[in-house]
Parts: sequence; C-alpha cells; structure tokens
Amino acid sequence: MDKSIRAAWIIALLLCSLGCGKDELKIAPEIVFESVSLPVETTKLSDHKGKVVLLDFWATWCAPCIQSMPLIEKVHQKYKEKGLVVIGVTDEGRFKVDEFLRRMPIRYNILLDTNKTSNPDYELTTIPVLFLIDKEGNIAYSLRGAPEDTAELEAEIEKLLSR
Repeated sequence: MDKSIRAAWIIALLLCSLGCGKDELKIAPEIVFESVSLPVETTKLSDHKGKVVLLDFWATWCAPCIQSMPLIEKVHQKYKEKGLVVIGVTDEGRFKVDEFLRRMPIRYNILLDTNKTSNPDYELTTIPVLFLIDKEGNIAYSLRGAPEDTAELEAEIEKLLSR
C-alpha cells in the first residue's frame, strides 16, 4: 500500500475515534448529578428521558470550556422553550464552582458529578466535550473541543427536536 494512502487511512481512523459516528446510537450512560447550591439535591440524566439533552462537560480551569459557555447559553436560550435541556457537568468542588458561577452570566443548569462516574463512561480524555442525547436516551451527537460557532450543533438539535 502506498505510504500516502496508508497515512490517509491512519488519519481517518484517528479522526473517527475522536468523534465520528454521529449516526451511530449508543445509550447514554447514567449520571447522578448534584446541585451546586445547598441543600444538595440530586437528579439523574434519565430524569430527562423524553427530552433532548445537551451535556457540556467542562471545568473552571479550562479556557476553551469558558470560551464556549456563551455559545452554549445562546443555544439554551434559543431552544429551551422547544424542549432542549442543557446541563453543564463538572466534577469540581461545590464551593469552587459556586464562586465561578457568580462571575459567569449563564442560566442553564450547572450540575456536579462529584463521584466522577461520567469520566470513564463518557470516555472523557479531554474537555470541553458536548453530547446531544435524543429523546430515547441515546447519544446522537458529540463534539470534542470548543465549538467555533453553533451552526452544526443547532442543526443537530433541530433534527432531534423534530423527531
């Protein structure tokens, strides 16, 4: 096999391991979330079955995560009345996240995965990572890294909301 063809195949395989397969459905692993505010309330991802859910895995120390938050807020505002649930997920400490949120003008849900159960289940090797969960609880779309704009994400959301 020609070296350039072999290199192209290797690159294609690497790219697919980083986010191809948008049409392949995989059941979204369950996550138990805790509220940032006290008293602590718990919810589960499965509580939102029947709705389209956008999960945003982020951290307070992650510059690309912080950069993408206004874009995610824009998507939240545009689609919340149409049935989209946006959840920002972090595994950081409650007080650190609460302090951060006092300075960040976002209105979508920020919840804690303090037991760090989502890291292996969602194969979180980097952040930010976005997952769109369809109404049946399947991962329908994922994006690793900060989105440059929301066009592709919005197209996927509209497709899922219309089903």
